Amino acid sequence: MDDVARLRAALEALEADADQLDWAAQRPWRVATHVRWEGELPSLDLHDLNAKLARRAVDALMGEAGALQTGAVRVITGRGRRSIGPGVLGDLVRSRIGNRLEQGWRFHPSGAGAYVLVTDPRKAPRSATGALSPWFWLGVIAVLALLIYSLLT
Repeated sequence: MDDVARLRAALEALEADADQLDWAAQRPWRVATHVRWEGELPSLDLHDLNAKLARRAVDALMGEAGALQTGAVRVITGRGRRSIGPGVLGDLVRSRIGNRLEQGWRFHPSGAGAYVLVTDPRKAPRSATGALSPWFWLGVIAVLALLIYSLLT
């Protein structure tokens, strides 16, 4: 089972409760649209959930996070239109995930209104860990070699 399928299965039960939200007719929350691949990472989009359901979604995610083949997952909270700072969902995600970081997991912002949880940096793509590619380091070595060559000649 791929990571998105695993997360969709874990979160499927939320759909029925999300259907009861006041805005569900205009903006329904569905695993088919809110749990998806974004580049190399599975992504959980909390838009269209209230704080109570977002908490349940993050808790379900945390139950599956250690088994993800990608070693990382993106959680989208949005910026909070009427909030100063990261908003209600951002605060909620940071507090729920922050409680589990003792397992050696890492957690960091990924642009405005999104976070990345890295559960296994050995499996996680460089885009999730922030590691620089070998091509970057090759370029640094080439520039240094040219600089040394120009100083010696």
